[in-house]
Amino acid sequence: MASIGSTVPAIAVASIWLDGRLLRGLGPTQVVLSPVEASPARPPDSRSGKFPRMRTASWVSAATAVLLGATAAAAWRKAHLADQARREAEAALNAALEQLEAMTRIADAAQQALPRPLEVEFDVQRIRGPVDRFRLHNVGTGIATNVRFVVDPAEEQNRRVPTPQWLDEDAVTLLPKEWADFSASALSPVAGSWRIVFPAFVTVIYDEARTPRQVDLPTSVVTEGGVIG
Repeated sequence: MASIGSTVPAIAVASIWLDGRLLRGLGPTQVVLSPVEASPARPPDSRSGKFPRMRTASWVSAATAVLLGATAAAAWRKAHLADQARREAEAALNAALEQLEAMTRIADAAQQALPRPLEVEFDVQRIRGPVDRFRLHNVGTGIATNVRFVVDPAEEQNRRVPTPQWLDEDAVTLLPKEWADFSASALSPVAGSWRIVFPAFVTVIYDEARTPRQVDLPTSVVTEGGVIG
């Protein structure tokens, strides 16, 4: 009992400076050995005045104290190793995140340094007038040369079908932010009366090896200054 009484406080005091969690309570082995070590020892011999030899229970008590110390040391070592592994994992994760962030910054800088591809993008406005006309804008970054409309020859000959036509006879080349006007209207019978009709879209092609693009025509009308009518 004296050895146990000195071991437990020593471990408790040592845990102040040592990392790890101190496990309290008795395990299955200690629960079984507790009644054995609690049995009283024989008193000293009255005739000789000497204590008898150490009983088996005393040896068990000493062994229990040693076992408790070893168990506490093993538990502390296990907790210390687990805490060390956790810290190493956190450090590795932080290093990986920093490396990923650095690679992302490098990729963004490289993407900004590369020249952007020159693309042509069309936008159409409907301009108010005696007969509304349309204005084709090049809102992209590339140059559109030889811009023309793809029209069915049969529809082009039929004056009742609205087909797009440039207002200028010259070949149209649109630089970035430039525009050109075209008409796309026809006088056609609608519901028993003659009305000016407009197509819903036009098909535009430019250069020689480009793919034709379908451009939807707007229904809202703007004035020459860009104000919506």
